[in-house]
Amino acid sequence: MWTKISLLCIVAVLVQGNKLHEDVYTPLSVNAVSRLLDVDGMIGAQTREKGNVGVLYKIDSEEDLENFKKAPSRSYVAYVNPNMFAYSKDNQRFLAILQDIGVEGVLVYHSEDSPLPFSAGDLIPNEKYGIPMESGAPKWNSAYGGGFGDDKNLGMHWIDINFPIFALNEEDTKTVDKMFDEYNSPGNQNGAKYPMVGVKLEFFMWAAPDAETCMRRQFCDPLGSQSVFGFLRPYQTGDDVVILSAASDAVAMFHDNSYGADGQGAAIVATIAAASVIGQVPMADRENKEIFDKNIMISLFGGEHFGYIGSTAFGFKLKQGTAPSRDGYMNEENIKYYIELDQLVLDSPDFDYIIHTNKSADSIQDALNTYGTTESLTFSSSSVSGIMPPSSYRGLFYEADQARETAEAVVISKYNNAYTNSYFQTRVDNGKNMGVTNVTEDDTVVSTLCKLATTVAQTSLKLALVDGSDYDVTQFTANCSYVKELLQVIMVNQSLAAGMIRENFLPGGVPINRYVGVFSPGALNVFNYYAFYQLAASLAGETKTLSGDDKKECKYAGDARTGTFGGYDYSGSSTWNPITYTINDTHIYCFNSSVAWMDALSPAFNADMSFASRREGKRWSTWTESNWYAGAIDVFLMSNPAQDKAALGGGIAYFIFSFVFVFFFRRNVEFKSAETPSEVARPM
Repeated sequence: MWTKISLLCIVAVLVQGNKLHEDVYTPLSVNAVSRLLDVDGMIGAQTREKGNVGVLYKIDSEEDLENFKKAPSRSYVAYVNPNMFAYSKDNQRFLAILQDIGVEGVLVYHSEDSPLPFSAGDLIPNEKYGIPMESGAPKWNSAYGGGFGDDKNLGMHWIDINFPIFALNEEDTKTVDKMFDEYNSPGNQNGAKYPMVGVKLEFFMWAAPDAETCMRRQFCDPLGSQSVFGFLRPYQTGDDVVILSAASDAVAMFHDNSYGADGQGAAIVATIAAASVIGQVPMADRENKEIFDKNIMISLFGGEHFGYIGSTAFGFKLKQGTAPSRDGYMNEENIKYYIELDQLVLDSPDFDYIIHTNKSADSIQDALNTYGTTESLTFSSSSVSGIMPPSSYRGLFYEADQARETAEAVVISKYNNAYTNSYFQTRVDNGKNMGVTNVTEDDTVVSTLCKLATTVAQTSLKLALVDGSDYDVTQFTANCSYVKELLQVIMVNQSLAAGMIRENFLPGGVPINRYVGVFSPGALNVFNYYAFYQLAASLAGETKTLSGDDKKECKYAGDARTGTFGGYDYSGSSTWNPITYTINDTHIYCFNSSVAWMDALSPAFNADMSFASRREGKRWSTWTESNWYAGAIDVFLMSNPAQDKAALGGGIAYFIFSFVFVFFFRRNVEFKSAETPSEVARPM
């Protein structure tokens, strides 16, 4: 009985405690800068273990920034306009906040203002990895907002920040604005009186000083992803190849908003669209080596923004004789041509593209110029002769060093010797700010990417043909409506793909987040699923639509794939891939394609995700992500700390006085009790 009563009392206290918390605190959605580490140290931000607390101070102008520097000495959480948050060569506002010792954290509020040019990336991205950047190479990132590090080349994403940074969505911004306007004296924040709006930020990361220490303590996990690839026909050992590739990941300071429209979303669109052109070739022709004596590999490398993880992993497996599979493996001498698409969003209304090469690539350039002319595209050589930009080329061919000397290779972009992307490695590198929202097939960005997809597909097919063949590759062209669909999903609204990817992965109204995250063997993220399905459909030799019990007929071919979902562990054969396009699973499309995915895990790590003994200094990426506590943002009314301290001091004094009083009272006052009840009742 008493046990039940006690339990009920405990439950009542807990419920009342939760109710009190809800009455006092207003919780907000969490979107925070997290903590990453490599062997050189750590980057990013976090809170203290018990959280960071401060009064909200709004900074959305130069005047606010100056007033903030003069604010009374107390802890603040800076409530910052996104354009004040931007830090660049011409805009050092945020640096001033970093240097202010009173900052407990930063909340970046939502704004519809046009973002200022700003990049959180390094001046030379991935400079530590892949083929070393040549002497005299350009400072590629023209929107570079750094000035950090010993050489002043590091961007804000790639440095250690000593306080937490959170971003608010539109709804939470309205909530905070309403409270701020009521209590924090807008226009005279330095003279504001308590109570004022305060914020508690919680996002503690278990990071150690560097990746090696953190991994040893089991506080970190390696970054990684999957590289998705497909072939003109099933790859067989010894097939010479033409590789058409793009980087598939993206990064921003707020990892949940890694959209990368220009870096490299547009390249992904053009690559998948080019695969759909290649897939138009009849399967009988594809498999006829008297027509196509070379295969074509279409590859989307994962983890490229973190030290070329995917391309390095493929190159390493190439050296080991296990790429793309042990049953059908490729040698370095099999790579004959390499075409990579990089940043492609239009910076001007023309159709000019830049070709970067490390040496002569006449066959590729001649084909691009021939087929580009038909599509009204112009290809010009980079003014930086013999130097490749930061790209998957540098990861793959650092490993495949023999192929670097023999294969023709080009990187195609819209920039020459400096990026035209004003938002590289930021969350505003999205479709909206690239002019891609409700596009039509006639819009410039759609039509030019459609033309480019046709051109690179025809070029790849031409290079794969037997020398001297008169096979007409110009009969195969890109479908611009398909290009528009790809653009909408990748750059604007991922929920448009809800019919093929599990619905709970797809919040509406935002692009696909392409941050790589912690590596998990064989596991696909949302983008990997989408890319795999698109390549499977584009390169299918045969397609079935099945429903009911007939769905069981969609099975994988080859023992290497039995019982395994999708294309993990490529078997070197064409396989049936079941793809559900309807949420209620009433029917499936079944594609017979030579498409698969491969672990994109740095060679610096073993398959069990421990550090590999083969690790050679800093040759390979060692990026890891810290484990963390669940994050939280709680907004509340903060009372005057001086009054709180006075109340606490008074309470302690009252307790001490009461204790002393009772002690002396009990010691000096004698209590006597009546011996019998009658004595108590005896009248006076």
